Amino acid sequence: MKWSERADIKAIITELDSRANHRTSYQQSLVMQIQEYPEWESFVAAHEEAQRLGIAFNGQGYDKDLCTTFREFQQVKTSAARIRVTVAELETLIAPLQFMPEEVLSLIFQLASIDSRTIPQQIPGHPRSGTAFQPIPLIIASVSRRWRSIALKTSALWANVYVAMARPTCWPQLAIQKSGKRKLEITLDCRAMDCPVAFQLDRFLDELLPHVERWSAVSVVADHCKVLDNIGARLALLASPNLQDIRFTLTGRGPTEDQHITIPALFAGGAPQLARVRVDSVALSWNSPILTNLDTLDLRWLWSDTKLSYGEFHALMKVSPTLTTLVLRGFYVQLLPATNYAPIHAPALRHLEISGDSVCAMLSLLVTPSLNSLLLANVDESEFRVLGNFFESSKMSRYPSLSSLTLLNVKTSKPTPGFLEVMSNITELTIINAGSEDFLAVLRARQECDDDESCGPVMPAFPYLRNLTLLHDVDPETLLDMVRNRKEHDFPLESLIVHAGSLGSDFQQQLQQYLRVDGIYYRIADQ
Repeated sequence: MKWSERADIKAIITELDSRANHRTSYQQSLVMQIQEYPEWESFVAAHEEAQRLGIAFNGQGYDKDLCTTFREFQQVKTSAARIRVTVAELETLIAPLQFMPEEVLSLIFQLASIDSRTIPQQIPGHPRSGTAFQPIPLIIASVSRRWRSIALKTSALWANVYVAMARPTCWPQLAIQKSGKRKLEITLDCRAMDCPVAFQLDRFLDELLPHVERWSAVSVVADHCKVLDNIGARLALLASPNLQDIRFTLTGRGPTEDQHITIPALFAGGAPQLARVRVDSVALSWNSPILTNLDTLDLRWLWSDTKLSYGEFHALMKVSPTLTTLVLRGFYVQLLPATNYAPIHAPALRHLEISGDSVCAMLSLLVTPSLNSLLLANVDESEFRVLGNFFESSKMSRYPSLSSLTLLNVKTSKPTPGFLEVMSNITELTIINAGSEDFLAVLRARQECDDDESCGPVMPAFPYLRNLTLLHDVDPETLLDMVRNRKEHDFPLESLIVHAGSLGSDFQQQLQQYLRVDGIYYRIADQ
């Protein structure tokens, strides 16, 4: 569309707006006229009842002038509504989005396609059919000719092939065709109350497996062991030269016998580029050649008979010396009590997530000099005490590069001096549903004095802390006092995110002396 045509449309919109406003004013004057009739309320009620019943209303028995004025009111109201609809349609023609370059729209479409893959929705009326997903490329292509043209030319838009059991069967084939020769990210969402039968899985796999050389990622989510067993058997001997990411998840929402599974073989033909592996309640052949030189290893809920032994875990870590991310959630490695295990070196590890009842044992085994981010989850108070005592005896240089600490569902006790010393270099602290009060007490700057009344410098715990997140109910006064205290002693925070439900309006007004407020996000005011 030319700019001259856009100007003409804007002029038409201005004229139509003027007409709509005139009709609206006239409509209001007609309302005032109608209200002058003594019987207007019963007249309007009778008209609305006739509409509800779907019958014609002739106004018999009411004043003829009232009926005439009311019909005119309806005509004017309908006319004004039609003009507003026309204006809205014309405004879409000159919206800034219509003048956005195709390259920018293409990038936006690709981002929408990636984000939406993880948001399946249940089909109304089919609660036992599994998850359904309306493919984003098809939605985009149905908006306008221009969008359809851009979508068809953007092969990357079709490369995220999300397959659910309850969806049009033509979608995988269409996505593979329109994606050209691009690498494919495959998601098989097999979640359903009823276990999908074999022919349903085979129908989709028969379309996807011939293109396995184009796969860059594959994710399988299921409620039933049988589903993962069938898919694993189909993938057992295949080769996937471009595969970089795999995930196998058993949700635990199925029957009691469907809580864990072992997949004995996977891509035995080779997956030389595989870098990221995540399993949830799924055990693999841990000595498989494909599980080497990984960047990310994510192990979650390997139950009693599928846990890794120390030897298996050690060997798995040893063949991936460049591992940068390690996630250990729930049950994962069998460590026997009162047993001396050799340390496990992870020289490149930068992010570690760890949970369960063997947090301290695992942290004592892992040697991670490059660790930058640590997340502790689902730790009870006794385990946290053991962890504090362990850090008490550890050297301060255990985590020389650590800058971020997250506590998720951790039942804390008062942090020990050893814990605070080991974590003293962190600049970001996140506490989610954990003992915020225990940490607020030590975040204040205070002066420690010995028995001989000699006092050291004024220091808070975590002196380099800049970003604090507390997604847990906290005492407003204690929080305010801590923020004020750190600022007064030159240890100010730069940002603070808090749980809005625990804060009253009075507290927020007080906090504005120190923070710039933006919703539940508070940032230290610029000095």
